[in-house]
Amino acid sequence: MVDAVNGAAGISFSQMQGMDIESMLMAVQGNRANLLEEQLMSEMKNVQAKNEQIAGLNSRLTALTGASQLPYTDNKTAPETALTADQRAELNKAKVVAPPALTTADTAWNASLDKITTKGELDKAVTELKGQVDSLGSTQQMDMLRLQSLSNKRNEAFDLMTNFMKKFADKRDAIIGNMR
Repeated sequence: MVDAVNGAAGISFSQMQGMDIESMLMAVQGNRANLLEEQLMSEMKNVQAKNEQIAGLNSRLTALTGASQLPYTDNKTAPETALTADQRAELNKAKVVAPPALTTADTAWNASLDKITTKGELDKAVTELKGQVDSLGSTQQMDMLRLQSLSNKRNEAFDLMTNFMKKFADKRDAIIGNMR
């Protein structure tokens, strides 16, 4: 039963039997450093995915903002003013075309662009998209803090392992020096 229970570092008690203290500490610290390395890589992939998501939203926001800044034919600024052909063309540029197939989110985005018919709807879409970018930016900052924390923990684990190795080597050298 004791052999079936793994320690926090993923080393079973049966693996530790017969090890000296130096080997045990190195094994535990090595496994800890490897686990932190895996967590760090996973978090880096999450941050990278969010960066790509933010980049996509920013390109959509640029297209919508470009369409909203085009002049209206009758120079009206009322929210119910219909979009011009130039604005509709600019909105169509913002559509996602991703061969061979669009994702569900891309299809929903394209459908939402088709529903925009007035200045008010366009302005609302720009505001909503800015909110999404801001929200992702905030979570991105939290992810970066987690990434930095994991990096610090990993570095501490490697430093601790290096210190163990140095201390044990110094002790051995002292013992050998005393034997001479």
